[in-house]
Amino acid sequence: MKRVEFFGPMGSGKSTIYKELINNSQNYIVDAKKEINRFILSSYKNDSFLKYLIFFLLYTTPLQNRVFNNFNLIKYSNNSNNDILDFVYENFSNTNIGTFKYIQRLNWFLKELVNSNIIKDIDTNRYAVVDESLLQKGVAFSFFKNDDYFLEKYLNLIDLPDVAIFVNTPLKVLIDRVENRNVKEHTKEEIIQSFEISLKTFDYLKALGINVIEINGTDNIKNNIDIINKKINNL
Repeated sequence: MKRVEFFGPMGSGKSTIYKELINNSQNYIVDAKKEINRFILSSYKNDSFLKYLIFFLLYTTPLQNRVFNNFNLIKYSNNSNNDILDFVYENFSNTNIGTFKYIQRLNWFLKELVNSNIIKDIDTNRYAVVDESLLQKGVAFSFFKNDDYFLEKYLNLIDLPDVAIFVNTPLKVLIDRVENRNVKEHTKEEIIQSFEISLKTFDYLKALGINVIEINGTDNIKNNIDIINKKINNL
């Protein structure tokens, strides 16, 4: 199965457009989460089910030491992930960031790494759409490293999607959106950083030859969905 991943700065409207896309697309564009669940259910009689059962146990990992232990679980199950796991582990295992937000991001990364492995095993030419993607995890990790080398190396090590959708929204709009939320989770400086990292991700992906669909998060949602559908249909 082919993979479509959303990425962009916080507040750009990724999740909103993602939900509209999976609800208003032809059958060649499907929700990755539903396809993964369907595949898992059909795997009960397959020898590989045990491997995915181990993967899904990662979804309930609450503690930092267990998160790091899970790196080995994935490595033993899928050797193709070794390089990216070693890279992420080396960059973050000895940091002083020990916050819940950091642990949460790391656990999300493991989940999406697992999901990307499962999507590859689904035998169909349809496109599975992912909201919180491996690309977006790279944007989130770059908050902690804050250097171009980390982001570029990360993008060269992960299994890149067949199509990336970049939700690009003017910086002033992003700041207004995030600051007007009921829950104040991010500072203005973090919003600006997220915007800059997303732009760098866009440039790196284009340089690597990935099909990137750029849409404006302030445009009419229906128009954005039509653009995405047409461009994917023409691939």
